[in-house]
Amino acid sequence: MSTFTALNIDYDKNIAEPDVDDTKELQIEDALKLYQTALKYHIEGPRSFDKAAEAYKELFESEIFKYIESQSEFRREEVDGAIEGLEDFSQILVDVDPVQLVTSGESAPNTLPQILHLSYKSYGQFLLDQLPHSLDRITSRAKEPLNNFAEALDKDDTDLELWRNAATVASIVGSVRIARYCLESMLDTEEEGMETALGIPAIEELYAKEKLEVLVKAVQDDLAGYLVPLSDVGRKRLSEKLMKRLDGPFHVIQPSYETIAYRKSQPVQPSRHFFAVPTRNWDSVGRAIVSNRMQEVEGTVYNGPNFAVGFTLPEPEDTEIENAPEVESPKHISDSSNVVEDVPSVPEEVPALGPGSDAAVASVASADDQDVKLEEAEAQTETSHADQATPEAKDDVPNTAEKGRKRSTDSAGFPDTVEGVRLRSKRIRARETLDGPSEPVVSTSNKDQLETHIQSDGWLFETVEQLFSKINVEGLGPVQTLEDLEDSNDSTATSVQDPMAPAKKDLYEASKISSLLMLRLLTDGAEGDNIDDLGSASRKNGLHAVLGHANAGASRACKKPVVGPSEGLANWVEAINTKWTSENEAAWEFLLVFLKCSTFPSGLGASSSSYMMHRWPEALKTVIVQLAVGFDEFVYQEASNLITEISDKVLKHETLGLGCLLDEDELVVIEMVENFFELHLDVYSRIKHPESGVDLEKRTAQKHTLDRWSLLANTGLNLRGVTEQLDELALRHLWSTVFHLSVSDDVSQSQIIDCMSQMKGTLLSLGDPCIELQNNAVIPEISVAAVNQELNKISMRDFFVKLFSNEKEDPATAIENLEPLLELALSHSTGQNSGQDENASTSVSRGQVLPLEEMSSFLGKTDLILRLSLLQRLRQAYAGIDYPPGVILSYFRSIRLLVDELTSPSYLDLPSEKRRLLIFRWLHLANAFVDKVLVLVNETTEPYEYLGADDLAATMTSLVRLVRLLHSINLYNDSIRAELVPAPSMDGRRNMTFDVIWTKLNNLQLRVWILLYSLFNEAIEQHSEAFPTPAECRLELLRSLHNALGYRRVCAAAGKELLLLMKEEFLKLSDLETAHDELGQVLFDLYGLRCSPASVEPIDHGCMNTENLSRRPALQLLGFVMSQARKVPAKELSKTELKTTIESVHTALGRKGSADSAHNRKIYNQYINANVDQRQIYDALRGTLELPTKELSPEKAPVSAQGWSFLMGSIALSKFRSVKRISPGPIEDLISAVGYFMQDLEYSTENWETWYRTAQTYDLQLEELVSWSAEKLNLQTHEVLYYQRAAIHCYTMAVSRAVKYGEPSSEVTAKVAEMYADFGTRLYSCSREPFGMQAFQFRPNEDRFYSGDTMYKGAPFPSMRLYSVWKVAAALYRRSLNRSPNNWFTHYMLGKCLWKMYTADDDTRSREEPPNLEELLSPFIRAIETLPRRDSRKEPILEPHYKLVSIIHKLVQRRDLVPEAASKILETTPYSRDVGSSSDIDSWEPYVLSLLKVLRSADKSNWHHRMTARAAHVIYDESATDLLAAVAAKSELSMFTKTMSLQVWKPEHERPGRHFVYTSRYLRFYVRILAQIDDRVSMEMLIKRLRRKQHEFFDHARLWHETCVTYLKLLRRAGKVPDGHEETVFKSMHYDDFTIRSDRLEAWCHRPDNTNPTLDILRDVIDLKKTNNGLMKPTLIDDLVCDTYAKLYDQIVPMLSPPTPDPATLAASRPMSLTNVMNPDAPAEPAQRAPRKGVGRRELQRRAEAAVTKPVGPSAVPVPAPRAEPLKDVTVQVVIHSPAVGRVSAGVTPGVSAPGSVHDSADDESELSELDEEEMEEVGSGLERGVY
Repeated sequence: MSTFTALNIDYDKNIAEPDVDDTKELQIEDALKLYQTALKYHIEGPRSFDKAAEAYKELFESEIFKYIESQSEFRREEVDGAIEGLEDFSQILVDVDPVQLVTSGESAPNTLPQILHLSYKSYGQFLLDQLPHSLDRITSRAKEPLNNFAEALDKDDTDLELWRNAATVASIVGSVRIARYCLESMLDTEEEGMETALGIPAIEELYAKEKLEVLVKAVQDDLAGYLVPLSDVGRKRLSEKLMKRLDGPFHVIQPSYETIAYRKSQPVQPSRHFFAVPTRNWDSVGRAIVSNRMQEVEGTVYNGPNFAVGFTLPEPEDTEIENAPEVESPKHISDSSNVVEDVPSVPEEVPALGPGSDAAVASVASADDQDVKLEEAEAQTETSHADQATPEAKDDVPNTAEKGRKRSTDSAGFPDTVEGVRLRSKRIRARETLDGPSEPVVSTSNKDQLETHIQSDGWLFETVEQLFSKINVEGLGPVQTLEDLEDSNDSTATSVQDPMAPAKKDLYEASKISSLLMLRLLTDGAEGDNIDDLGSASRKNGLHAVLGHANAGASRACKKPVVGPSEGLANWVEAINTKWTSENEAAWEFLLVFLKCSTFPSGLGASSSSYMMHRWPEALKTVIVQLAVGFDEFVYQEASNLITEISDKVLKHETLGLGCLLDEDELVVIEMVENFFELHLDVYSRIKHPESGVDLEKRTAQKHTLDRWSLLANTGLNLRGVTEQLDELALRHLWSTVFHLSVSDDVSQSQIIDCMSQMKGTLLSLGDPCIELQNNAVIPEISVAAVNQELNKISMRDFFVKLFSNEKEDPATAIENLEPLLELALSHSTGQNSGQDENASTSVSRGQVLPLEEMSSFLGKTDLILRLSLLQRLRQAYAGIDYPPGVILSYFRSIRLLVDELTSPSYLDLPSEKRRLLIFRWLHLANAFVDKVLVLVNETTEPYEYLGADDLAATMTSLVRLVRLLHSINLYNDSIRAELVPAPSMDGRRNMTFDVIWTKLNNLQLRVWILLYSLFNEAIEQHSEAFPTPAECRLELLRSLHNALGYRRVCAAAGKELLLLMKEEFLKLSDLETAHDELGQVLFDLYGLRCSPASVEPIDHGCMNTENLSRRPALQLLGFVMSQARKVPAKELSKTELKTTIESVHTALGRKGSADSAHNRKIYNQYINANVDQRQIYDALRGTLELPTKELSPEKAPVSAQGWSFLMGSIALSKFRSVKRISPGPIEDLISAVGYFMQDLEYSTENWETWYRTAQTYDLQLEELVSWSAEKLNLQTHEVLYYQRAAIHCYTMAVSRAVKYGEPSSEVTAKVAEMYADFGTRLYSCSREPFGMQAFQFRPNEDRFYSGDTMYKGAPFPSMRLYSVWKVAAALYRRSLNRSPNNWFTHYMLGKCLWKMYTADDDTRSREEPPNLEELLSPFIRAIETLPRRDSRKEPILEPHYKLVSIIHKLVQRRDLVPEAASKILETTPYSRDVGSSSDIDSWEPYVLSLLKVLRSADKSNWHHRMTARAAHVIYDESATDLLAAVAAKSELSMFTKTMSLQVWKPEHERPGRHFVYTSRYLRFYVRILAQIDDRVSMEMLIKRLRRKQHEFFDHARLWHETCVTYLKLLRRAGKVPDGHEETVFKSMHYDDFTIRSDRLEAWCHRPDNTNPTLDILRDVIDLKKTNNGLMKPTLIDDLVCDTYAKLYDQIVPMLSPPTPDPATLAASRPMSLTNVMNPDAPAEPAQRAPRKGVGRRELQRRAEAAVTKPVGPSAVPVPAPRAEPLKDVTVQVVIHSPAVGRVSAGVTPGVSAPGSVHDSADDESELSELDEEEMEEVGSGLERGVY
């Protein structure tokens, strides 16, 4: 609303309104939105708890929770100190709005305290809702929601529901005090409304009182029971169900108040706690100890003081063998793996164990990634894929269920009947009687399918072998089947012929398992396997990768047995359970089993520890490390006590001067301490670097632990005394100590090197012993090789420190350092000669010179990840200098390393289980490298510039090997599809993980093929002499590859990249005919397009999700699709599948215009719509006609430039032509064709064929417009004129372009000939009716103003004359015949054109000379000669024969030919052979009629009406006045039926629109004959039909007028009605007399027994008037109506007796009568006669119509009888006597007719509709009237 502003006050406009700070309100709004989002996820339940947690976290990070007023008083005092002077917390919030509770009408909080209150309350409730889903730590977890409830109550302490929930949570936490406070707060409210209106306490109050009553009794507070509010509890109680409802879902876990009130004060007796071990193995027992300690630390479990532990093991399976020395069986693998599935992952639980626990986790988790994955894979393998065990394992497990089914109770070791478990079904129990699962039945079709795969593989393998052998690249080898893969030798033995055989077997076996871990490794790889991060490691990360913080690479493969999962476990558990063993003691005893000699409960290796004689599964090692780290204080104390005892013993003996020999038990203790020392050394070495994920505090604690154990181990070794020779234990301690120094930060590098050199010398002096420490990831081996490796690492430290420096390094320097090193290292790893100088060297930062050969040899033996990391650094260096070929080469080298790794001893020496996991890790990296290379290759112009011939061959060999490896999973999947082997299953269902793995490996396989093909192209360029036909080689490789992959239905994998590549390549190779079929198949796979012009169906390759074709690929396919379309005739194209393809391509192309194309379109439209200028036609015949259009480049109009628009227009045109039209139909195809041709002409107007097809299209549109109805012709619409002119203009330009560019081929010549003929036909048609030269004339609105000396309006150029049109048409026909002389129709049309020129009058011909007789007749004779051979199955072509007869007859009539010469000419037609000849004029007419009769006989289907009409004319024309001739002519015109229906059909070769000209012509002729023979009945029927069929006759209005005039003359002549008789009869008659007499005449006419010929004539005339209905001016009809009525009046009225006069009237008319004399006093009424009034024409018409109109009721006028017979009691009856009268509508008022229109129907429906029965009635009526 506007405010008032005074005009006389000058306001200061510069004073702005004060800014309002609304930041706080906006922040509150934002927080409110976050609160609503969190609440929405919270309401959705457990499935959205993760999203809700994130939403709540984001909510509490918002700004409103940082306000000072948002914090509680306690928190503010804690942070800022107490605020003095404030007695109440409410004073702090003096500026804060009061809490406004949300009422029922509100939807959201609107104040800060309110949103704070609801946020804390909702979040607390959310945490509370999560408790039932995490019951293992419910006590500790319940504290957090209690804290949130406290924060919410701080903002609003009136929320009773919140107090109740807080009391419940407090009881769960175990705080009676908080629970009591919350319950009392529910009762301590000052607000009213706690009770209802009837004084009944509210539910909340009753709940609080009951709970509080129970609580005070539990704490034995008797005094509180006598005080308010418990003193008035009374009898009002809530039901137990309602109490549980108010407690919520926690009434089950909520402890009683008695339990929590005195839990800590009551004495607790020591107790034994038995742990139920889920699986029967060592790591499960150890994990039970670890889990219990974790729960104690978290406070979720309280076992009491001095408790003892025990273990309950599950019953052993029948196949389990206790104390087995060999534990490699699959059964033991199954037992050890189940733990991983049942127990939570260790890294999430261990950190609470104590200092250094994270170190233990890191040590185990990263000690050997492959081992961790192995155990998890084993667990999944045996628990989820027991049905797929190897045959050996199946023999060990007798009760294994069928493949693909769940394990039965027998196979699981359960009895048949278990309490609480239902019995097995009869079907399952009946299976026990079966011998075993039957072999799957393989159908013949499946075998054929497999055979197809083998054949397609054979083609591909053979092609690759032939092509790649030319460039020294390995092929794919022989074709393999799945049986060959399964029957292959031990995978650890590398085959000479196929180095990838072990890896193929591993991949096949792993595919049968298809665990989730394998999928995770294939998808994400192991930790740190991101190739982008391999080279971006920091300095310490690089050193960690190089200097041994990962697995030692020089260790030999360990052949020691794996410890049995439950070997000796039962005895150990029994020993623990039989004595009082604390938790610490149990952990100690557990560690002693594996780290102390002679302690492991097994019969093997009694003198050695399990640490030395067994290989530990990773799960077991993880548990051992967790126990050693978590219980280190107790373990160290126990070990220290044992060493102290030994030390005391030695010291005592030394004091006494005695030698001390340690016994076996004491030596075992010393070795045990050494084992603990090495174990902690392993842990610390793994977590020492900062990137290990362990914080500094825990690393420091673990270092302290290691130092303690080092000192203790050193003490123990010293207690053994001095020995003559170092034994194994001494060597172990010496090496551990040296390695301990290497991981210490305070020891110099030179000192470490000296120590290791001394260690090396010691080992050499002892003969290079090898001690295996297989369970230690850092020092797995003690040997000279291991020492040398460590020395090499240390010596190269500075080099790699510089290499992995965080500082920016010069890329060129990095390339100089890394390139030769990595090239040599790659040669070492692949076993190739590098060709480098052995004395080559590189300098390091210490100034030391290290041999390059030594460094490369070292790198060749190091971990694969290290070498890949160095290659990544090299790639980054090449990327730094922007040299993509170097980057690509580095990627290729990485791929080579990965493939070579799969054939290296370091891979083959691993256990098969580890290899099956490791292969997926390497495949993940290979996939990443291949993806990177493909991206760079596509983006780089010369991607292989830096790739030499050797590197090219090596890279292609590696890729071929990789394809060979991936082909193994193809074989497996082929057998699954053929149902030869079962698919991997899990719990009886198909394992979907296998499908995902198979899909990903297929994607990798296809991308490798793409890269291999790209390298093959490079090889062709580098070795061009080896490939004389490179295009054929490329095509053959792609064809065989597409065939092999297509039959497997995998060619669309990898995002259809291979199909897209094949599309590009096949388009380049489109010159080869074979490429067309393959390209068609590729397009079918990609887009679902069928491009084969033949009936060959493309093969279904399973590419269901076809892409939508876009514009870019559609442009690429234009040339190919057009070439395919040219192979099919245009008229057949719409019937093939290629039509759909063309439509799809066209849809994808779309329409893109430009300014130049719009200009050309404008020029085209102006040209098409212009008048026909004959000068342009003459210029076109000379080839000089041009249009001022702009030239467009192919880039601006690529679609039209390739002729696509012309192709689309031709297809649309052919589609319209191919449909046989028997009725009017849509012309959308023609409209589309014009549009397409116009687009082509926008690009260029030089294509004559485009103009020609456009002209044909306009011709067809004109034909469709005038073929089915004459309406457009009669109305002379603009469409008719437009299509004629457009066709003429297009033909003109087509002729001009054809003359200009010539005719290069016979095919073009034939088309040009057809164009000339069509153009001539168009000109000739336009000159003849029904078009009548309108196309060449100017319409009234087409005149233009011109300026010269004066301004005038006129035509810009003279119109083309009729004779000139015929002359140009003849010239066009002659040009056509010069090119195609055997076209009969062209000869025929030329003859017709010459005939018109011959018969033209002088005015039309002007000064032109007509053609002579020879020129005139030769085209018709030639047309007959060139007619196609007669075919009895087709109708004969009679047009040339008839036309020759017709013209010859006319020439004879013109006396231009004598009959004898004419007869000889007519002998040309074969139909004159049996007719004879004519020698004189008298015999000529019978001769011609005989010829016409023969022709009509040949026309068996009666299509040709011209011959019938010509015969009638021959009879009638010479004797037109002869009545007999007229009757004969009528009988000859058989086209008119008895009902006057004109049955004329359009022959095949008749010009469009000409049919209606002939119907009008025939009707005129027939009307003339009917009038001549006075056939009124036929004339009446004919005229009514003519009125109804307006659109069947050309120039209908004129024809109607002529017919009506003729009919009127016939009626006047038949009735002998004089002209102007109306004036004679009624000119002097008085109106009153006329009225009286006309009434009498009307009554007489209505009598049914009265007849009169004049009355019949009157009825016919009135019917004609009604039929006319205003179509023509009714003047002539009205004249006849009036004249006929006058004659009827004159004939009938005198015969009627006059009426009796009225007495009064009679007296008035006789004043001297006797009556008047006798009454002299009576007033005399003189007679007053009205003025004389004549009879008007309108009145006559009205009376005439009334006389012939049937009355609607009895007549009120008495009908006077004739004088001879007076009539008495005559009653008028309504009798339908005449059809004419009977058809008159009763509702029409006599004398009144509505004005007619030429556009409206003339009659009523019943009058003018097609009623054959009515017509027959008319004939019958005529017979009754005596007409016939």
